[in-house]
Parts: sequence; structure tokens; C-alpha cells
Amino acid sequence: MIRGEVKPVLAYRQLPMITMPPKQCTLRDPMQSLMQGMFEMEAEPGVLTATVSMGFPFADITDAGVSVLVTADGDRQLANSKADELAGRLWQLREELQPELTPVEDVIRFANEHPDGLVIYADGSDNPGGGAPCDGTVALRVMIEADFQGGVVGLLCDPETVEMAHAAGVGAVIEARIGGKVDNRHGSPVETKAYVRTLSDGRFTHRGAMMNNFPGDFGRSAVLVIGGVEVVVSSYRKQLLDAEMLRVVGISPEHRRLLVVKSAVHFHADLGPLASHIFDADTPGIHRPDFDNFEFHELRRPIYPLDREVAFPA
Repeated sequence: MIRGEVKPVLAYRQLPMITMPPKQCTLRDPMQSLMQGMFEMEAEPGVLTATVSMGFPFADITDAGVSVLVTADGDRQLANSKADELAGRLWQLREELQPELTPVEDVIRFANEHPDGLVIYADGSDNPGGGAPCDGTVALRVMIEADFQGGVVGLLCDPETVEMAHAAGVGAVIEARIGGKVDNRHGSPVETKAYVRTLSDGRFTHRGAMMNNFPGDFGRSAVLVIGGVEVVVSSYRKQLLDAEMLRVVGISPEHRRLLVVKSAVHFHADLGPLASHIFDADTPGIHRPDFDNFEFHELRRPIYPLDREVAFPA
């Protein structure tokens, strides 16, 4: 621009649409295919850049939601046509971009019917990355009651139980009261006998694509075994977004059948490739990816899917 080699002309489109984080992930369809198409658009003659912004749905502001920006080299007509094209693709995907939530009972049934491969259950409702307490017990309780074998829940933040496990030592059986201690929105504490398999200081090095080689720390922690389920209890609230967070406490996720992660999107980068199937959790919580859980006051209306009868372009 400074040398006068390009003359940027911008075209912006704001769609009457808002989406939840699970389907904003660019490592899964429909966003993966949409982004590939966007990169191909950027390679076309005269197009300098193309950008998709899905927006943060938990921000109750006028302009929350989906928008696109296309920059062409001195050609306003091209910029406008490509912005319309990209916005049109997004609008056609509006139903696919809304998450499909699955009860844990259905996922357990699926895992039992498909014993080969790891199934991941993304408990986004209790995602600490969005401010949730990271101590929800709904999935854990159902897995224990179903006597599921080969299950892992992590990370579940419960400093009280961690200290009890460290005091008892590896090999001990403790009378645990796990999770559900921050509020009453994410399930009640699970009261059970638990075998202390592993103790850790929670320090590790990220090996996945996110924060690769950076040090990580989820505090003093323990692996508790309840029947066929392992629970990684931690002292700090951290998204389970790197397989190393399990391996450092002695769990190889690729050798388990069902993994419950307290994360909505970030886990896809490293844990996603290990999974044969991934389900978005139908669990309660303050970060539940369900617009019925939220009351908007400042958001522009009408907007899809809060308002079903919406046209684009208007």
C-alpha cells in the first residue's frame, strides 16, 4: 500500500445470524470446507484478502454475530461480488452451523455399539475457557451408574478432593465427594469410594498444535478410579486441550473408549485427531451452547436462530 502497488477496496457484509462456539471450529465441517473455499477465493486474481468473523455469542452487544470482509485491489465491483458470495455461502449453512447436542446416555450407547476407537464427549457447558466452574458431574455420574468401562473425565477441578488423594497416597481408597461444589448448575457432588491411581504436580509441556512447547500447569492433581471410569481431578481450572495433560498423569487417551473433555472447541487441535467420533454434550451449565439459555437485550434483531423468519439479503 505504501509503495502504491495495491489499492485496497473493502466490502463488508453483516449477516443476521449468530452461532455458538462448537460449530465455529475450523477443524470440522461445515467451517473447515467454508474456510478452504475462502482461501481459494483469496487466490483469485484481484482479491487481496477474505475474512470470516463468526463472532462471540455470549457478548450481548448490538453487533454480535457473523460478518465477512473482502478486500480487492482497486476493484469495488469485485469486492462487492465476492463479499456477497462469501456471505451467501454462510447463510446457506445457517442450520448446519447450529450445534446438535447429545445426551450422555446416547453417547454411552454409541460407544458400546462401536467399541473400536476413542469417542470424545465435549462438555462445553462446563468449559472453564468460557467462565464455567469446570466441576460439573452430570456425565461422570451417568457413566458410573452405567458401569461404563474405559471412560475418562478430565479435567475436573476439585482442590479439596485432590488434597484428600495426596494425603492418602497412591493405592489408597478414599471416601470422595467429587465436583459440584461451586454452584448448583452443573450437577451435584458425586459421593463414592475412589481408588487413588496416580498423583501429580500437574506440570507438563504442551505437545499439541496449540501452545506447542510452552509449559503448562493445572496444579496438584490426581487420577481417581471409580469402577471403569478414571477421573482426573485438578487444583486449577484448565481446559483439557492437549493430550499431554492426560499422558502426564499416566493416561493414554488413544487407548480409552470414552473421553469427557471440559472444553468446547480448543481440544480439537490435539485430541480431535485421536477420536473416531466427537459429540457435543447435552449437559447443563453456564456455557451451554444453547440460545434458549440466554436472554439478550442489546443484540440487533431479527437474527437467526433467535428469530426463525429472517431473510438475507433483506
